[in-house]
Amino acid sequence: MTHIAKTGGRSVREELLRFARPVGGAEQCYPPFMHESRVNVIFFREPRGHALSQYLHGAYQGRFRTRRAAGYPVVKGDDAAGFAQWVSHFARGWTPARGDFYGYNPLNHMSRALMCTDERWNCDYLKECTTPCAHHVGQRAEDARPPLAEAIAAVHAADFVGVLELLPEALCLVEYRKLGRLNPACICGSAAAEGAAARAVAHRGRGVSLAGTARRKLKASAGAKISTADVAPAVLRELDEELLSVDMRVYRAAVLRTLCDLRALERASGTTLLCDARMRKLRNKTGYVAGLWDGAGAAVLADEWASARLGYPSAST
Repeated sequence: MTHIAKTGGRSVREELLRFARPVGGAEQCYPPFMHESRVNVIFFREPRGHALSQYLHGAYQGRFRTRRAAGYPVVKGDDAAGFAQWVSHFARGWTPARGDFYGYNPLNHMSRALMCTDERWNCDYLKECTTPCAHHVGQRAEDARPPLAEAIAAVHAADFVGVLELLPEALCLVEYRKLGRLNPACICGSAAAEGAAARAVAHRGRGVSLAGTARRKLKASAGAKISTADVAPAVLRELDEELLSVDMRVYRAAVLRTLCDLRALERASGTTLLCDARMRKLRNKTGYVAGLWDGAGAAVLADEWASARLGYPSAST
């Protein structure tokens, strides 16, 4: 599994271990670990929430004292203000020389994980990183904005793609592909699927609340302090335009691929896996992602995917 930091990777790995071994979970770059002997699983997260989670992790978890000593923006009693300062640091002319406070660099973090090439799985907390890696960029500021076509291609090339906002549903799909059968608990209308909080999948006879597992872990993290609803609209605009321009479109591709894969399983099994309440929640949470729900998403995605394929070597080469 290519674990993009702050996308629920540890929860996903715990669930995958119930029906597949071994399962790697390093916060690594994707390209060096692509191999025909591996099944590559990558999960994504709605970009605004992903960025906020990175900020709150840096402010309150791990080596937060080291980061604060390096000037990490923290405003006592006002995490939204601290987040705004952090966004501005990276949004306004950021270069590697300005540093990242020994923490996560939010500039298109998910897209960078798809494109970076360093085999070292984690160089978080280092004072400087001289080559691209999972959390940092190299010595060129443009590394923070990876090429869109190649990033979109990686979304489609991975063996399995899921999004944190559809974690239980995506894990149902992984289980089906691995074991060749659909767990009845995945089907809308089943007792286990009534409501997101009760959504469960039984792995080899053991009932495991996938949604509950992820929710407890996320709530226990610093991400429970504030949500993006607490962030000023001007800060969100700067975040979207300057920090997440590539990630927005990569996430859109990941959602559409996840939905397409789940719809295909619904048709094959004659069941409903995408429950109405869950879909409403997904739409409400990701309504800001351009082209995802306005009817143009599929057409745009097709164009981007076609553009990505232009860079692929032909079968004869």
